[in-house]
Amino acid sequence: MRLLLLRGLPPLIVALLSLLSNPALAASSTQVIFTSVTLTATKSGGDTAISLKVQNRGASAVSVTAVSSRIAEGAMLFTDVNLLQGIHQMVGLPNISVRAGGVQTFGFRGIGAMLAGVTQSLRRGEIVPLAVHWNNAAGSHVAQVWARVILAPAHINFGMSGKA
Repeated sequence: MRLLLLRGLPPLIVALLSLLSNPALAASSTQVIFTSVTLTATKSGGDTAISLKVQNRGASAVSVTAVSSRIAEGAMLFTDVNLLQGIHQMVGLPNISVRAGGVQTFGFRGIGAMLAGVTQSLRRGEIVPLAVHWNNAAGSHVAQVWARVILAPAHINFGMSGKA
């Protein structure tokens, strides 16, 4: 059974579901909001880059500890340490902090996240469920979010499983 149940729906319905589900799936009492969540298209067995914005409206810092999905064998948070030299070298991170009142953007360069070894092809326009794992002073949390699949920018070099 494929987890991507939204394939083939009219674009307006997919857009509406994405808007309704994306911003507010984090617990409202913690005031952490996840928006602009995307994955890059890939073949089965490949890797996909995740982009998202994490907005911390709370009074203390939060740490994103993982982004995962049932359709991937592995995942990684990373920083691109040689971004300024134009050479991509991803280094895994145990977490990514978001200061109180701050916003952290996960992208294709700099700070980001990836899924490795996806178990099915991801095609542009599909909607995929993800879990964002994070901690704050109150403990550990998991927010369920929806990611829209987009085409990968030409400059992305994956390097986790070797497939893109």
